[in-house]
Amino acid sequence: MSHSRVAYLDALRATAIVGVIAAHTAQSIGDIQRGSGADIDAWLLSFFNQGGYGVQVFFFLSGFLLAMLYGFSDLDVRVGVTARSFWVKRIFRIWPLWGLFFLLTVIRPVLFPESPGGWEGFITTNIGFGAADEPILVALQLTFLVWLVPVVWGGVIAGGWSIQAEMLHYAFFALFRKRKLETILGAWIFLAIPTIVIDKLLSRVDLELGLLEGWRSQNFPSTALFFLAGCITY
Repeated sequence: MSHSRVAYLDALRATAIVGVIAAHTAQSIGDIQRGSGADIDAWLLSFFNQGGYGVQVFFFLSGFLLAMLYGFSDLDVRVGVTARSFWVKRIFRIWPLWGLFFLLTVIRPVLFPESPGGWEGFITTNIGFGAADEPILVALQLTFLVWLVPVVWGGVIAGGWSIQAEMLHYAFFALFRKRKLETILGAWIFLAIPTIVIDKLLSRVDLELGLLEGWRSQNFPSTALFFLAGCITY
């Protein structure tokens, strides 16, 4: 039973990976074609873009696996699992690769000066701290918190927003893991509804709401919903 369950999750993860790669590949090809004066067929781009839902599948699987490993809500409390041990395992699982990708981003302009990338724009962003701007931005990037600066919320790592969102989900999970299910869902609603309202507001008016825009960029209502669905499904 355990082996078949893991195999099933691996197959689902592989399907999500293929979908995301297909979506990004189609988008890149479309950009190249438009740059040369041509255009990718709309129906073909729409078809491959459906692979983008693999991101939601990843969030679902993340919630499912965390609930399986650590228990979820007062219906399944696991003794002996401390917040410290939870965070140590999560950080050591994610940060090494995150740090490696950041290092590659830093040295890429040196090795390949003609390659596209946002590193130069990232380190020259003015956030109001003068000479400390660059080290602060780097520190925020390395601690998954660069979304606190809305103008560069995605940082310089491709797809980095989703990893930052995942860390927010971990924080949510750590805080509410042992609570009643009604409390957990209530906390999500308390966070999600204001975010949805802000999102609709900013789509209609020309306002800058600072930190709230960074929070909005993490798409918490949508991503956390799939994360919680994975927890509850387990």
